[in-house]
Amino acid sequence: EEHTIDESGQKNLNQQDKDCMLWKSRTTTEHMSGNMLLPTEKTGILYNDNGSPIEGELNTECWIVNNSVMVGIGKCGRFLSRLILVSPQCNTLSPLKKLLNLRFLSIKNAKYLESKALVRAVPRVRSRNFGNGMLVEVDFTGCGNNIEDQGMSMLLKHHRSMSKVVVPHTGISDGTGESLGAYCQKLQVVNFAHTNITSRGIQLMMMGCPKVYDINVCACDSMTARGALVIITPDETRTFSNKLVSLNFARTQFRNTCCYWLCKGYPSLKFLDISDCQDTSDAGVIELSRGCRKIEHLA
Repeated sequence: EEHTIDESGQKNLNQQDKDCMLWKSRTTTEHMSGNMLLPTEKTGILYNDNGSPIEGELNTECWIVNNSVMVGIGKCGRFLSRLILVSPQCNTLSPLKKLLNLRFLSIKNAKYLESKALVRAVPRVRSRNFGNGMLVEVDFTGCGNNIEDQGMSMLLKHHRSMSKVVVPHTGISDGTGESLGAYCQKLQVVNFAHTNITSRGIQLMMMGCPKVYDINVCACDSMTARGALVIITPDETRTFSNKLVSLNFARTQFRNTCCYWLCKGYPSLKFLDISDCQDTSDAGVIELSRGCRKIEHLA
């Protein structure tokens, strides 16, 4: 297509508008996504109509996100506060270290990530800004074993204001719980469903995260509520000070004795899922009904 040229030798404004509209249609229409991966000028989905980099949220759900797209996001998305990647084809996350204003990061079902993808997404040079990362919420649902303890530890050590961590169906274990307890005192919500974390990992997290109120450990094989939520020492047995509101211990080793400790230590509980827990009987449920008077949902 021929472009009209004005006296200054640049495309006129009408042609720039057309290019921008064409770019946006090709990158947001599902059956055409990925046809135009990166803008050649300051037009397209990574820019506002005036040529400035986009701000706020970028949802790439309809894109084919490969390494080139990630590089483009790193270059053009410095003002982004929210980034959503769904089933990306990239194997690197290192461009994310350039997004200094990012507060929400969702990467779901990333099957091709390299083993140290998260480690390389954190600045290597520990300057005076290290530990002051902006992220407050991450979701790595379904990303498999390449989301693991070492990478999570580096991420959490840098982004210490984290309030919500969602990592079901990943390779994390007790090391991630320990890192949360060590660095993220503002943590409120965690989802470790279908991971290798154990009761010990939850205890390590609870020791340093007094604001946690929502815990999901569904289908974590080596998990008991008593081991996770009760502190047992030679001198005493007690619960944590957290005002727990929601617990999901479905398909874990939840037993009747756990019901007693929930009633004793966490009367603020409103939502509890202990479905498919073979060691829980009617006696435990009756105990819960007597001690946790605020429960609104019990499964």
